[in-house]
Amino acid sequence: MSSVNPKPYDHSQPVEYKSIRLIISDDNQIEIKDLVSDIDIFEHLDKPYLTGVMNILDNRDLFGAIDINGATRINITLKTNLGSSGGNKNKEVTREFFIDHIISSKKYQEKGEMYTVHLLESFEYLSNMTSINKAYVGTCSRIISKLIQNIDTDNEIDFFSTEKDIQNMKVIIPYLSVTDAMAWIKNRAHTTEGYPFYLYTTFAGPRTINFFDLKTLLKANPINKIPYSFSSTKTHSEKDDKIYSDRQRTVILDYKSNDTENLYTLIERGMLTSFVQHIDVTSQIKKDPITFKIEDVLDTLSNDQIIDLSPSSFDYNINEIKYLTSPQITGKMITQIGGTFSYDTLESTGSRGDTRLNSYSESIGTAGYKGQMVSRTMDALMKKDPLTITVNGIDFLQGDESTTIGNKIRVSFPINDTEFPSTRTTDYKKSGDYLIYSARHSFRGNAYTVSLTGMKLNGMDQNDT
Repeated sequence: MSSVNPKPYDHSQPVEYKSIRLIISDDNQIEIKDLVSDIDIFEHLDKPYLTGVMNILDNRDLFGAIDINGATRINITLKTNLGSSGGNKNKEVTREFFIDHIISSKKYQEKGEMYTVHLLESFEYLSNMTSINKAYVGTCSRIISKLIQNIDTDNEIDFFSTEKDIQNMKVIIPYLSVTDAMAWIKNRAHTTEGYPFYLYTTFAGPRTINFFDLKTLLKANPINKIPYSFSSTKTHSEKDDKIYSDRQRTVILDYKSNDTENLYTLIERGMLTSFVQHIDVTSQIKKDPITFKIEDVLDTLSNDQIIDLSPSSFDYNINEIKYLTSPQITGKMITQIGGTFSYDTLESTGSRGDTRLNSYSESIGTAGYKGQMVSRTMDALMKKDPLTITVNGIDFLQGDESTTIGNKIRVSFPINDTEFPSTRTTDYKKSGDYLIYSARHSFRGNAYTVSLTGMKLNGMDQNDT
């Protein structure tokens, strides 16, 4: 753990703590950047706000003089420290948080104490103070954009959406906070093909809330031209600015892969095979349930060229998954009640059969309810085999756009075969293009790294090596 702040324009320090201010009131702000040792900022593809953890070495009786009561604001401004060589430009990132609670404190030497505080972005903190209980009409993306307007923040928040959600509904938010209501609506959204949506914000780049569908994210190109590669030997140059060379930037410093390949849970939730039954309470005609199989999902992903189902591909688990959906396996029965058409009135839709406002759980026909299963299954498949890599962070705090969650990165791992070496040197299963699902920005004074958790559906194509 470092206890010193980076020195301005010291090129061994990739990031400078430009300003870290405790905001007691608009007229009373205290600069504490010299007291801060470590900062961790967390992003997540299912959260429209940031969280964080900060270590503060208090040797000025700061916490004794100021009442840190769970409602103290803190403004953080970080600046990249690249100089002007090679066309690099220094960038600044500013975000405001609340210290919502103190995690721990420990005496540090004789006249100091190390406080570890938890940070919650202002948007989420203010959201928790706002309860929503009102009706909204429209698509999921339009309802979410309206919900954001309930938060009165100092800085304007832009909302971006692919607007490919097809659910046109009328809902009453049941006394939820703004972000809980946004997540509740997000969980109902999917595209015509069944792709789920993700609702998120990022640390770098403009302050925005994004509502993008999985297909759009997966069809994008990786942001890195040179794959992030794992090697047992790390490169480092002592020459000025060489620490930021392409080779150094793309070294995987560490990685971990936990809780992977859990098909049992998917089977338990009926996501490999099941019977989907739609009961229309307004109709006397009984409809037979339709069979949902994971092949429906895999064929969609294959048709969109997201996965490769050819026999020569390195998508290892596809054949195993298909085996588990053989005719001998009956699966589960999933029943959905619908057809009440609570909001199907002449005033709202003109006539029955035209554009209809569904309630929250309602879909149009059995195919609509099956689409909900497809959406949940795609999300679960994406999260089945996560991988977390730690890399140098300097490339993730530059530019006007974020390069973390919601983006794809390409990684490469060597094959685990030293006894029988072959012409193939790449581990095709672990290597490939990953969609970044969560990110942890770690600032340690003299170091800046990013831990990226990625999810993917397929291995690396042989042509990508």
